[in-house]
Amino acid sequence: MGQVCSAVVAYATEGHRPAAVIDRTGRLLAQLGTELLATCCVILFDPADGTAEVALAGHPEPLLQLPDGSVQVMDAPSNVPLGVPSPSPYLPRAHTLQPGSVLLMYSDGFAGWGSPSDSAIGAGGVFQACWNSTEGNLETLADELVENAQGPERRRDDAVLLLARYEGVGGAEAARMGRMHIQRYDLQGVKMARNFVDDRLRSWGLAKISDDLQLIVTEVVTNAIIHAGSDVDVRLRAFHDHIRLEVGDFDSNPPVPSPLSLSEEESSQAEHGRGLFIVESLARAWNSFPNGRGKTVWLELEIPDAHDA
Repeated sequence: MGQVCSAVVAYATEGHRPAAVIDRTGRLLAQLGTELLATCCVILFDPADGTAEVALAGHPEPLLQLPDGSVQVMDAPSNVPLGVPSPSPYLPRAHTLQPGSVLLMYSDGFAGWGSPSDSAIGAGGVFQACWNSTEGNLETLADELVENAQGPERRRDDAVLLLARYEGVGGAEAARMGRMHIQRYDLQGVKMARNFVDDRLRSWGLAKISDDLQLIVTEVVTNAIIHAGSDVDVRLRAFHDHIRLEVGDFDSNPPVPSPLSLSEEESSQAEHGRGLFIVESLARAWNSFPNGRGKTVWLELEIPDAHDA
């Protein structure tokens, strides 16, 4: 189990999406030849917009306490446990959390809340009852949940519980992010990305850096459309002193700036990476990371005079 935990942490740290984390960990466990099986739940949560991507490997589904007091299951494909060769790729499911929601993740040691086939339903009932009696205090709620679970002598496995409350973000900060999606081979995609960047920056009062960021997004999105041959996701986020742009595609090869001088043969095979020299000259930092399906190119552009404001 130590190897499994280390693998999950390593793959998550590399930036892989939840489904890719459990897929890679499952293949690694199968190769170890230990006949060990393990269940797993991985959630990638973005507090900026409340989105949560859930991937399961035979694990009980997490639960969500909504602000109105109701409890819902964060349903996702169950997939097979780690260590079992998967007949098909692991599949995730996305959810959106409302501010004030409380997330409950638990191991199958708490399966006494219900039969293995409907443990989430049983856990949801206990979660609801305990929530009403503890008035939403997470420490007290955790104690109540543990007390309502089966005793150690009846548990099939160790019991682990995690509670987290999503408070949301301030209105001003929440408004300073946006995303767009470009369909595969959309010839208008680059123009749409430029317009998206310009519209968002102007709405945030940052029109003075619009030209530079439009030039950058043109180069990065063009690379993604030409070389990845996939849908492209564009995400823009404004912080106090800088803008962060992320462009994701399904090509796992990292972008590499092409030399300015190439032979005819090299030039025909080179990535349209000469534009990345423009990115390097304008951005204060840029790089890429794997996102499970492919890669995400990110860059940061300073907001002039932000430190003086």
